Amino acid sequence: MEQFLKIISDRDHILKKTAALRAIEMELAQTRDEIAKAIRRGKFVLPKEADAHMGKISRGENHKGFPFVVLDFPKHFSRSSVFALRTLFWWGNPFIVTFHLGGEMLNGHRQSLAKNISTLRGKSFYFCVNDREWDHAIEKRNYRRLDAIKEAELKRMIAERPFIKLARQLPLKDVRKLKKFAAETFISVYSCLDAPRHPAP
Repeated sequence: MEQFLKIISDRDHILKKTAALRAIEMELAQTRDEIAKAIRRGKFVLPKEADAHMGKISRGENHKGFPFVVLDFPKHFSRSSVFALRTLFWWGNPFIVTFHLGGEMLNGHRQSLAKNISTLRGKSFYFCVNDREWDHAIEKRNYRRLDAIKEAELKRMIAERPFIKLARQLPLKDVRKLKKFAAETFISVYSCLDAPRHPAP
């Protein structure tokens, strides 16, 4: 216990951590606004089930031992389908931005995704290859670099997997780039789905 006394006596450390997490929450709120602006600029029509107005910012203290803050926007989660962009701050790790499709939402887009996914090559995307749908760590057991997957194998996985996750990561030092990075990630993947758009006035 003695080795922990210095840590548990340091109130300033906890105050700094709390302030840092609040700053991340504010950054994620601004990221949500930037994604919404990009959707409006592109005149994209989102699935009617998706929350494209508020989204959700949540935080916790123990994701594999470290604090985290998550923005889900836009988002739709149900027992039968998933359509979401998740922006994850996970203490000490790069920001991870993940476009997640599952169930009915995925089934309606498999064909267009297989046809257009080559447009994501060269943009630092990772393709989820494991069966743990809610494990977002970009590690070898979870993800492969999209650029390293052959076209035939990629199309087979798109046709067969129960969910698809396409992710990118951004170093913590580039936090000021997060808003644009997340918006670009969403637009890049959603465009692959032959996403409908509002007609020009």
